[in-house]
Amino acid sequence: MNLYHALTELRRQKCHDPIWADQICINQNDRDEKAAQLSIMVDIYTSAKCVIIWLGKMSMVRDSALDFMESLPDEALQPVQTPPTSESKMNMNKISRSLDVISSISNSIGDHYHWLGALLVLGRQWFARAWTLQEFLLASHFKILMGSREIKPESIVRTASRIIDFYAADPLSTQVGMNVTFLTLRRYLERRATLFEEREEFKNGKRYSAEEYLSIIRVRRATEMKDKVIAGAALLKQEKPSSFDYRSTTLEIYISYASERLWPEVAVFLLSLVGGTLPGTEGLPSWVPDLNTPLRPKPLRYCGCPTFREPFVSQGSDFHINGKTLRVRAAKWDVIKEVGESIWSWTRYDDDPYNQDKRLKMRTSGTAPNERFGLMFAMLNNLGPIYVPTGEQTIDVFWQTLIGGINLKSDDDIAIWRDRFRQWFAFTVVNIRSKLRSEKSESSKTKFLSTTSPKKWMVDGVIQPPSLAATP
Repeated sequence: MNLYHALTELRRQKCHDPIWADQICINQNDRDEKAAQLSIMVDIYTSAKCVIIWLGKMSMVRDSALDFMESLPDEALQPVQTPPTSESKMNMNKISRSLDVISSISNSIGDHYHWLGALLVLGRQWFARAWTLQEFLLASHFKILMGSREIKPESIVRTASRIIDFYAADPLSTQVGMNVTFLTLRRYLERRATLFEEREEFKNGKRYSAEEYLSIIRVRRATEMKDKVIAGAALLKQEKPSSFDYRSTTLEIYISYASERLWPEVAVFLLSLVGGTLPGTEGLPSWVPDLNTPLRPKPLRYCGCPTFREPFVSQGSDFHINGKTLRVRAAKWDVIKEVGESIWSWTRYDDDPYNQDKRLKMRTSGTAPNERFGLMFAMLNNLGPIYVPTGEQTIDVFWQTLIGGINLKSDDDIAIWRDRFRQWFAFTVVNIRSKLRSEKSESSKTKFLSTTSPKKWMVDGVIQPPSLAATP
């Protein structure tokens, strides 16, 4: 129906140019025809007079949102605060303050209406589809339509770059926690803004590396999962032709992409980009990234650690791929004696996705209550207050292991990291204890919460919590 609405609108606008739409012009049920047509898709879009980007039918909310997006100034407006006079201070009372609060909330609600409408526009499926990336980046000319209105790229860029800042500073959003919720969307919304900059770079010859494309396509959607690789063939730096086409299976395409493009480019580091332990593609080898699942956990290089230092530089001769088998040259450095629960899981154990979604649940976490926190804290307790191999405090060894590889160039750097981590860790322990006490008061049937069971999750012997009092 989306294509039907687009064609109806173009007919209403009296568009007399020939129109090519892949959904109609390619027989979707003929794989041979589809493979042949997809091989010339780049030529189709680069030679088109204009590529029409259809974002859906118009509605009152979308129409109002487009008005708001177009009205945004080029530069963000900074609020001007006038210092109160002595007379105004004397007139301040509870009633006037209440009126100010009501006025502020009313203005905030009005702003929310406009920004939420803008989110509806930026959240259209076109921005998240696999094939639309190639169509947009390689098109000679394009036009963005929503109903009968043409959307200027500048308004999308301005809106996408400012929407997070609004929710981060808005008082009403802060009160209900929306400012934190929208932080997780920052990367996706920023991609809306940078997409147009990338288009200009592609016109000047830019192409993605295999690693860059992997991070981009993972969060995009495709009806056929193999399209995630096929749709990016023309966007990659061409080194050699791929050994697959559209007649290949998704499994064959993913393995070929990993062995022919990713491993020669990033070598052993690719093991950090494989992602979760529950691949969505059946039969996928453990050394091949699954483009159908998000990257979790992210490697340190992707987590804001610009000074991340790898222990060695991997070379092409360090690995060999034969079919589905990967052989890696490795050196045995040490033996892992104990494994603790991940911090992510024992700080988010009560989140619904953690409990219900198998893709998000950490594989090391058990369902029994006595395993909820026991692994990490029991490991720290067993190590004791001093880490024998180095003579350091166990808590210091712990946080330096968690940030493994970040350069600490001075004693001041170490002191700052130590102070920040101890305060965070102490707060986390207190938070967990309070939750356990709350559960204990609600139910006395859980053995783990009984007063007689050993509290391995308490780390009094390992951590010396600093004062949590606020400092000026």
